[in-house]
Amino acid sequence: MTWASGVPYFSPLFFDPRRRREVWRFFTYFLIHQGIWHVVFNSFVTLLLGNLMEWAHGTWRVAVLYFLGVLAGSLATSVWDPQTIGVGAGGGTYALLGAHLALSVVHWEELKHDFFAVVRATTAAKRAIAIGVSGILRICLILLLCAVDFGIALYERYGLADIPLHASYSPLPAGLMTGVLVGVPLLRYLRDRPWQRIEFWASFGVCLALFTFIIFWNIFWPGYPTQNV
Repeated sequence: MTWASGVPYFSPLFFDPRRRREVWRFFTYFLIHQGIWHVVFNSFVTLLLGNLMEWAHGTWRVAVLYFLGVLAGSLATSVWDPQTIGVGAGGGTYALLGAHLALSVVHWEELKHDFFAVVRATTAAKRAIAIGVSGILRICLILLLCAVDFGIALYERYGLADIPLHASYSPLPAGLMTGVLVGVPLLRYLRDRPWQRIEFWASFGVCLALFTFIIFWNIFWPGYPTQNV
Protein backbone atom coordinates (compact mmCIF):
# COMPACT_ATOMS: atom_id res chain seq x y z
CA MET A 1 0.00 0.00 0.00
CA THR A 2 1.22 3.48 -0.90
CA TRP A 3 -0.03 6.94 0.01
CA ALA A 4 -2.63 6.90 -2.79
CA SER A 5 -2.92 3.32 -4.02
CA GLY A 6 -3.20 -0.24 -2.83
CA VAL A 7 -6.41 -2.31 -2.83
CA PRO A 8 -6.84 -6.07 -2.14
CA TYR A 9 -8.50 -6.71 -5.52
CA PHE A 10 -9.54 -10.25 -4.65
CA SER A 11 -11.33 -9.27 -1.44
CA PRO A 12 -15.01 -10.30 -1.13
CA LEU A 13 -15.74 -7.00 0.64
CA PHE A 14 -15.23 -4.17 -1.86
CA PHE A 15 -18.14 -3.08 -4.06
CA ASP A 16 -17.95 -4.23 -7.68
CA PRO A 17 -20.86 -3.32 -10.00
CA ARG A 18 -20.09 -6.50 -11.96
CA ARG A 19 -20.79 -8.55 -8.84
CA ARG A 20 -23.76 -6.63 -7.49
CA ARG A 21 -25.70 -9.86 -6.88
CA GLU A 22 -23.40 -10.30 -3.89
CA VAL A 23 -25.59 -7.88 -1.99
CA TRP A 24 -23.34 -7.57 1.07
CA ARG A 25 -20.83 -5.65 -1.06
CA PHE A 26 -23.17 -2.63 -1.05
CA PHE A 27 -22.29 -2.21 2.64
CA THR A 28 -18.99 -3.98 3.34
CA TYR A 29 -16.90 -1.94 0.91
CA PHE A 30 -16.36 0.71 3.59
CA LEU A 31 -14.03 -1.73 5.38
CA ILE A 32 -11.54 -1.71 2.46
CA HIS A 33 -9.44 1.38 1.63
CA GLN A 34 -7.22 2.48 -1.23
CA GLY A 35 -4.05 4.13 0.01
CA ILE A 36 -2.87 5.43 3.35
CA TRP A 37 -4.42 8.87 2.86
CA HIS A 38 -8.00 7.61 2.89
CA VAL A 39 -7.40 5.45 5.95
CA VAL A 40 -6.03 8.45 7.85
CA PHE A 41 -8.66 10.91 6.57
CA ASN A 42 -11.70 8.72 7.18
CA SER A 43 -10.46 7.56 10.58
CA PHE A 44 -9.74 11.13 11.70
CA VAL A 45 -13.10 12.55 10.60
CA THR A 46 -15.10 9.59 11.91
CA LEU A 47 -13.42 9.55 15.31
CA LEU A 48 -13.51 13.31 15.79
CA LEU A 49 -16.79 14.34 14.20
CA GLY A 50 -18.59 11.04 14.75
CA ASN A 51 -17.91 11.02 18.48
CA LEU A 52 -19.05 14.63 18.86
CA MET A 53 -22.25 13.98 16.90
CA GLU A 54 -22.92 10.77 18.84
CA TRP A 55 -22.60 12.68 22.10
CA ALA A 56 -25.00 15.40 20.88
CA HIS A 57 -27.54 13.36 18.90
CA GLY A 58 -27.36 9.78 20.17
CA THR A 59 -25.78 6.60 18.84
CA TRP A 60 -28.59 5.22 16.69
CA ARG A 61 -29.20 8.47 14.81
CA VAL A 62 -25.56 8.83 13.85
CA ALA A 63 -25.30 5.12 12.96
CA VAL A 64 -28.33 5.33 10.65
CA LEU A 65 -26.91 8.44 8.99
CA TYR A 66 -23.50 6.83 8.52
CA PHE A 67 -24.74 3.60 6.94
CA LEU A 68 -27.21 5.44 4.71
CA GLY A 69 -24.19 7.33 3.42
CA VAL A 70 -22.36 4.05 2.85
CA LEU A 71 -25.32 2.61 0.92
CA ALA A 72 -25.71 5.80 -1.10
CA GLY A 73 -22.04 5.60 -2.03
CA SER A 74 -22.25 2.10 -3.50
CA LEU A 75 -25.53 2.86 -5.29
CA ALA A 76 -24.04 6.03 -6.78
CA THR A 77 -21.01 4.09 -8.00
CA SER A 78 -23.32 1.60 -9.71
CA VAL A 79 -24.95 4.43 -11.70
CA TRP A 80 -22.31 7.13 -12.22
CA ASP A 81 -19.15 5.06 -12.59
CA PRO A 82 -19.99 1.35 -13.04
CA GLN A 83 -16.60 0.53 -14.61
CA THR A 84 -14.86 1.15 -11.27
CA ILE A 85 -15.00 -0.38 -7.80
CA GLY A 86 -16.18 1.08 -4.52
CA VAL A 87 -13.75 1.09 -1.60
CA GLY A 88 -13.34 3.17 1.52
CA ALA A 89 -15.54 4.72 4.16
CA GLY A 90 -15.96 7.93 2.18
CA GLY A 91 -19.73 7.53 1.84
CA GLY A 92 -20.26 7.35 5.60
CA THR A 93 -17.60 9.97 6.36
CA TYR A 94 -19.06 12.47 3.91
CA ALA A 95 -22.54 11.81 5.31
CA LEU A 96 -21.24 13.01 8.68
CA LEU A 97 -19.59 16.03 7.04
CA GLY A 98 -22.72 16.85 5.04
CA ALA A 99 -24.97 16.61 8.09
CA HIS A 100 -22.65 18.83 10.11
CA LEU A 101 -22.53 21.33 7.25
CA ALA A 102 -26.32 21.39 6.97
CA LEU A 103 -26.80 21.75 10.72
CA SER A 104 -24.30 24.61 10.81
CA VAL A 105 -26.42 26.45 8.22
CA VAL A 106 -29.71 25.63 9.97
CA HIS A 107 -28.34 26.83 13.32
CA TRP A 108 -26.64 29.86 11.80
CA GLU A 109 -28.42 32.32 14.10
CA GLU A 110 -26.98 30.56 17.15
CA LEU A 111 -23.51 29.90 15.75
CA LYS A 112 -22.83 33.30 14.21
CA HIS A 113 -22.79 34.86 17.67
CA ASP A 114 -19.92 32.54 18.56
CA PHE A 115 -17.94 34.05 15.70
CA PHE A 116 -18.55 37.62 16.82
CA ALA A 117 -17.49 36.55 20.29
CA VAL A 118 -13.98 36.20 18.86
CA VAL A 119 -13.79 39.96 18.50
CA ARG A 120 -15.09 40.56 22.01
CA ALA A 121 -12.86 37.94 23.67
CA THR A 122 -10.55 39.45 26.26
CA THR A 123 -8.02 36.63 26.51
CA ALA A 124 -6.29 34.33 24.05
CA ALA A 125 -7.94 31.26 25.62
CA LYS A 126 -11.44 32.70 25.23
CA ARG A 127 -10.63 33.75 21.67
CA ALA A 128 -9.45 30.22 20.82
CA ILE A 129 -12.65 28.69 22.24
CA ALA A 130 -14.81 31.17 20.34
CA ILE A 131 -13.01 30.37 17.09
CA GLY A 132 -13.36 26.63 17.70
CA VAL A 133 -17.15 26.74 18.00
CA SER A 134 -17.70 29.35 15.29
CA GLY A 135 -20.16 28.35 12.59
CA ILE A 136 -18.11 30.15 9.94
CA LEU A 137 -14.98 28.21 10.87
CA ARG A 138 -16.86 24.90 10.87
CA ILE A 139 -18.19 25.47 7.36
CA CYS A 140 -14.81 26.61 6.02
CA LEU A 141 -13.00 23.61 7.52
CA ILE A 142 -15.56 21.14 6.17
CA LEU A 143 -15.35 22.64 2.67
CA LEU A 144 -11.54 22.62 2.80
CA LEU A 145 -11.38 19.00 3.94
CA CYS A 146 -13.84 17.92 1.27
CA ALA A 147 -11.95 19.80 -1.46
CA VAL A 148 -8.59 18.23 -0.57
CA ASP A 149 -9.94 14.70 -0.21
CA PHE A 150 -12.08 14.92 -3.34
CA GLY A 151 -9.10 16.19 -5.31
CA ILE A 152 -7.06 13.18 -4.23
CA ALA A 153 -9.96 10.87 -5.13
CA LEU A 154 -10.12 12.37 -8.63
CA TYR A 155 -6.36 11.88 -9.03
CA GLU A 156 -6.69 8.24 -7.98
CA ARG A 157 -9.54 7.75 -10.44
CA TYR A 158 -8.01 9.39 -13.51
CA GLY A 159 -4.32 9.91 -12.72
CA LEU A 160 -3.21 6.40 -11.74
CA ALA A 161 -2.74 4.42 -14.93
CA ASP A 162 -0.76 1.44 -13.63
CA ILE A 163 -3.46 -0.22 -11.50
CA PRO A 164 -5.91 -2.93 -12.69
CA LEU A 165 -9.05 -1.38 -11.18
CA HIS A 166 -9.76 2.23 -10.31
CA ALA A 167 -11.68 3.28 -7.20
CA SER A 168 -14.72 5.44 -7.82
CA TYR A 169 -15.07 8.93 -6.38
CA SER A 170 -18.88 8.64 -6.50
CA PRO A 171 -19.36 7.72 -2.81
CA LEU A 172 -18.02 11.12 -1.77
CA PRO A 173 -20.64 13.44 -3.35
CA ALA A 174 -23.33 10.80 -2.72
CA GLY A 175 -22.47 10.64 0.97
CA LEU A 176 -22.33 14.43 1.22
CA MET A 177 -25.76 14.75 -0.40
CA THR A 178 -27.15 12.08 1.93
CA GLY A 179 -25.79 13.93 4.94
CA VAL A 180 -27.39 17.19 3.82
CA LEU A 181 -30.77 15.61 3.03
CA VAL A 182 -31.00 13.15 5.93
CA GLY A 183 -28.92 14.87 8.60
CA VAL A 184 -31.22 17.78 9.34
CA PRO A 185 -34.48 15.80 9.82
CA LEU A 186 -32.75 12.84 11.50
CA LEU A 187 -30.53 14.63 14.01
CA ARG A 188 -31.65 16.84 16.87
CA TYR A 189 -32.25 20.57 16.62
CA LEU A 190 -30.86 23.06 19.11
CA ARG A 191 -34.39 24.45 19.32
CA ASP A 192 -37.73 23.63 17.72
CA ARG A 193 -38.51 25.28 14.41
CA PRO A 194 -41.92 25.66 12.69
CA TRP A 195 -40.79 24.09 9.42
CA GLN A 196 -39.28 20.90 10.89
CA ARG A 197 -42.12 18.59 9.82
CA ILE A 198 -42.21 20.00 6.27
CA GLU A 199 -38.44 19.64 5.97
CA PHE A 200 -38.60 16.06 7.24
CA TRP A 201 -41.16 14.91 4.68
CA ALA A 202 -39.51 16.83 1.84
CA SER A 203 -36.13 15.23 2.57
CA PHE A 204 -37.72 11.81 3.01
CA GLY A 205 -39.50 12.12 -0.33
CA VAL A 206 -36.36 13.19 -2.21
CA CYS A 207 -34.25 10.39 -0.67
CA LEU A 208 -36.92 7.76 -1.34
CA ALA A 209 -37.21 8.87 -4.98
CA LEU A 210 -33.43 8.81 -5.51
CA PHE A 211 -32.92 5.42 -3.87
CA THR A 212 -35.87 3.93 -5.80
CA PHE A 213 -34.56 5.27 -9.11
CA ILE A 214 -31.06 3.88 -8.54
CA ILE A 215 -32.35 0.46 -7.45
CA PHE A 216 -34.52 0.18 -10.58
CA TRP A 217 -31.58 1.39 -12.67
CA ASN A 218 -29.49 -1.49 -11.30
CA ILE A 219 -32.23 -3.97 -12.17
CA PHE A 220 -33.39 -2.83 -15.61
CA TRP A 221 -30.66 -0.80 -17.37
CA PRO A 222 -29.66 -2.91 -20.42
CA GLY A 223 -26.19 -1.40 -20.73
CA TYR A 224 -25.05 -2.43 -17.26
CA PRO A 225 -21.72 -4.33 -16.98
CA THR A 226 -22.04 -8.10 -17.40
CA GLN A 227 -22.30 -9.90 -14.08
CA ASN A 228 -19.47 -12.19 -12.98
CA VAL A 229 -21.75 -14.15 -10.63
